[in-house]
This record gives sequence, C-alpha cells and structure tokens, in this order.
Amino acid sequence: MMKNRIPLILLLNIAGVALFCSWYLPVNHGAWSPVDSAIFHFFNHGVSLSHAYAWLLAIINNRAFDACSLLAMGCLMLRYWLKAPPAGRRQIAIMGLVM
Repeated sequence: MMKNRIPLILLLNIAGVALFCSWYLPVNHGAWSPVDSAIFHFFNHGVSLSHAYAWLLAIINNRAFDACSLLAMGCLMLRYWLKAPPAGRRQIAIMGLVM
C-alpha cells in the first residue's frame, strides 16, 4: 500500500523555497555571505598552488566533459530501462525527465 506523501513533499518544497529566499533576498546574501566565501575559498585555494589542480578544474568545467557525463548517464539509464518492467521503465523515464 502506498502512503500519501504529498504533505511531506509540500513541506520540503516550502523549506527549500524559504532557504533559497534567505540567501537570495538579503543585500550581500545576509548571513550566508561568510558561508559562501568559505566554501569558495576551500575549493579554490589550491588553484594558484598546484598546476595539476588548475588543469583538473579546467577539464571538469569544460562543456565537453558535461557532454561525456550526459552520455555516460544516458547509457547507464538505457541499460536499466531495457531490463526493467513497465512500471520500472516509467520510473526511469520520469527520473530522466526530472534530471
């Protein structure tokens, strides 16, 4: 038997919108500014120190890398879709649409 999870889904969507608005609406992003800055500096502090890390970031931020990732994900989903029963195929198609 399936449970009706619509209230939980709506609550989580409202929480997501509230979280987004708490970041987007205040000038200079309010309390989120130090968090944004810390995350940015954590991931990017090594760019000037390591030439290899700079190349890695350049490669993974390239559109060709995105296309390869999309192709790999599509092949993986197709593999599972071909083996799935009709209900599973519908779930995989919806997953692909959402992504």
